[in-house]
Amino acid sequence: MNQDSLDGWRLWFLVHIEVQSQHDTDLSRRMFVYFYRLFDKYNGREIVSLAILGDAHAKWQMAPYVRSWEGGHIECCPGVVRLLDLEAELQDRAQAGSPFALIALAHLATQRTTPEEPDRMIGKLRLLRHLYDVGADRELIRRAFRLLDWLMKLSPELELDLQRQLHEM
Repeated sequence: MNQDSLDGWRLWFLVHIEVQSQHDTDLSRRMFVYFYRLFDKYNGREIVSLAILGDAHAKWQMAPYVRSWEGGHIECCPGVVRLLDLEAELQDRAQAGSPFALIALAHLATQRTTPEEPDRMIGKLRLLRHLYDVGADRELIRRAFRLLDWLMKLSPELELDLQRQLHEM
């Protein structure tokens, strides 16, 4: 929910964000349901609906939710952002120190790999090394490590290798 002032007028609107990490054929319908529930609860206030797609399937496109009947038609077309399409921009923003970009890149690396793949460990190490390189404080690095540990699970062998490489940094 956000309130803002525009030329003396009060602007009050709701923002509905749905983050989806895997293909879901029900996403459009679910977003429509949330949209009309918000619309009903807040007496027709403006609503901005946005789907953030974090899946690894570049070809999957979220279709609008459409219902038609004799004499009527409803269509819900939320805004859609696909993390895969923003990867280059996320890299730039991560270099500039954006924590959201780092998390999004970690998520994309996790989608592409399994816990047994060295590429996942390399991606995890690269993200942690980036924090060291930009001079992040110890507490931020510790918190980032905990988050990445949860998000980017590694096999026991790769976890030991990661620990060894971190101690060498």
